[in-house]
Amino acid sequence: MQLVARDRGVEYYRVEIPAGRMMPEVSIYIVLSSGEALVFDSGPGYKPAAMRVLEAARRLGGEAVVVSHAHPDHAGGARALQDAGMLALTSGREAEVMEDMEKLLTEYYGVRGAERLVMKAAFRFMGFHETRVDATLSEGDVLRVGDARFRALELPGHTPGHIALLEESSRILLSGDMLGEGATWVGPPAGSHSLYIRSLKRIVELKPKLVLPAHGKPTSRVEERARRVIQGRERRLREVLEAVRSEKAVRQVAIEVYRPRGLWMQAACERAVLGYLTYLEERGLVECTSREGRVSRWRFKAV
Repeated sequence: MQLVARDRGVEYYRVEIPAGRMMPEVSIYIVLSSGEALVFDSGPGYKPAAMRVLEAARRLGGEAVVVSHAHPDHAGGARALQDAGMLALTSGREAEVMEDMEKLLTEYYGVRGAERLVMKAAFRFMGFHETRVDATLSEGDVLRVGDARFRALELPGHTPGHIALLEESSRILLSGDMLGEGATWVGPPAGSHSLYIRSLKRIVELKPKLVLPAHGKPTSRVEERARRVIQGRERRLREVLEAVRSEKAVRQVAIEVYRPRGLWMQAACERAVLGYLTYLEERGLVECTSREGRVSRWRFKAV
């Protein structure tokens, strides 16, 4: 556990969960103010990770965990914290799928058949445990942690109900899967590149002094990182667009653009490609010639 920020008597600690074969490294944050503590994101639920977060939360007196969104590397360990006596909170939309893995797989990942079995096994491997939250948060709700006031922000795109917390005095933002280092996965049916980019721009407009993301290092250079994230996304869009100059299936595009290894990565990359193609379709640049999920075929749309 590392102290990464201190402002106006409020301390922000980071607990890093190492990357695994099926997930990137993820950072969990614990806020401490006047003897009260709040955990932001739970991390995955496999035992070593869950115990690391739980031990840190107990040391600081954690009373509640706010989950930014229902993906297993962020929500999988919420049940363990809840079982230890902490309250679990998230947005209403994320709450619906946190408590029902089948709904999560269908509505957030859109998987079926063999792909569904692979992803379900991966979630179990990461220790995802269904959690019935104690309360939900909406845009503008305020959580008090000692002397700190955190305002809930709805930042859809990565998932429909993704939330972040902005401390109103210090302007420190607990951003979840927004504004991290590297690429953020956005795939249908729940992910939207249009909404994701809009949420990124909203963060920039809010002018936070410091952003504490789940993936990557904290940053005070918010505009610069947002610009890099958007530029990286635009590069990937160009690669996908170039790949469908001749008609191709989603699977072919994923192999050409990402060169994934293993069934889990293949499935994730196909959903990512479908997300990019959907965004390009919205802009009138590509068209779908047959729409059947993983086996849908796409091509460049001549203007």
